[in-house]
Amino acid sequence: MKDRLQWEKEKALMDAARRQEELQFWRILDDRRREAAAERIRLKYVKQAEMDAEKLGQWMGVLMALRNAESAKSHDLMRAIISRPKPQGGSCLKAGTVIQMIDGRQNPVEQLKPGDILVDKDLLPTRVLGVAHEFLLDQSFYGFDNNSFFFTNTHLFVGPNENHLKSGDSRLFAKSTENLFNNNPLMRYLNVSDMVEDQQFKLFHFNVEKLAVKTVDVFKDPTEYSSETPVYFIQVDSPSGTYFANGFVCRHEIPPVEYWPNTMSILFRLMGTESFQKLTKLPYTLDTVSLLQNANYQASLVVKRYLETRVENTADDSAEILEVMKLDSINLEECLSNIFSNPALSTAGVNLYAQVGNIIAEYLDKPGVEFKLDSSVLARIQHKLLQILQHELDHYVSNLDVMLIK
Repeated sequence: MKDRLQWEKEKALMDAARRQEELQFWRILDDRRREAAAERIRLKYVKQAEMDAEKLGQWMGVLMALRNAESAKSHDLMRAIISRPKPQGGSCLKAGTVIQMIDGRQNPVEQLKPGDILVDKDLLPTRVLGVAHEFLLDQSFYGFDNNSFFFTNTHLFVGPNENHLKSGDSRLFAKSTENLFNNNPLMRYLNVSDMVEDQQFKLFHFNVEKLAVKTVDVFKDPTEYSSETPVYFIQVDSPSGTYFANGFVCRHEIPPVEYWPNTMSILFRLMGTESFQKLTKLPYTLDTVSLLQNANYQASLVVKRYLETRVENTADDSAEILEVMKLDSINLEECLSNIFSNPALSTAGVNLYAQVGNIIAEYLDKPGVEFKLDSSVLARIQHKLLQILQHELDHYVSNLDVMLIK
């Protein structure tokens, strides 16, 4: 239904433009008719009248071609809208899920705030960088028994590898690694396994002030929830990115950005711009989620076209000397805290990383593969991509007032 409504809105704009073109066409056609009539009176030759009739037929052919082209554009638009990626939820926790604090208290996740001190996997203090919320959308909740369902299918839990607690010997679990990697592509480079229903597995669990291992099964909540049900995700400053939720060790959603240094340097700079901050004006609604998803999708198409052309053509390289963008020049903690301080910003940032970043990384970052660009070429590509994305963002932000009125 949303696809249909989106199509109708965009088609209405196209129809209005077509009507203006037709009006202009008929004005020109009337002028030509008057010119032809005057010419016929002056020359009084039948042959000239026949030539004018031929010209009129040609103009009518142009009008028909215009109408056919508009019809084809309408069908292409509908196909493009249908093929756009649908908004997907992230790795989140249900309201009421208790988080282990450093002072022994257990606070509901929705009551956490930046600066709170939690406990990480090694039972050391870890500070909350951000707590963001988003909508459940079409996701379900899961749990480790048939009574307590508290996480979505891409939320990460930590367990041992060889059934012991040897330092560093751990693995990650998610109910659906497919959905996890779609939402958070850099997680592909971590050791993540699927939770399989009716198949037991082991997770780290907090038990009487010490870390233990608990054997669990995964169960799906049979309850159907509203797509606007709030869910929460936490970012912490622990090197392991871990904390305890309902007694189990979880890993936050911050990806291992070191695998995409050239790509993430571009994206973090964009997220630090004034234009990106203006997205905080957007009310956090399902329509906002869809708008941000579509905006990132459109940006990904523009980026992809540039990169495909850039690989074949280096003629656009200027003589200007530019510096390569590097992650170590960015205050990641400050950037992440800012992004996850607002649901619209976090939704925009996560979608930007998943949709646009995934495309850029194919050209600028290839973990595990011998792939190097000359530093001057890399710098020019990075700056050009930032320029492209800034242009797309500025165009989107310029329409914010219109979208807010709607």
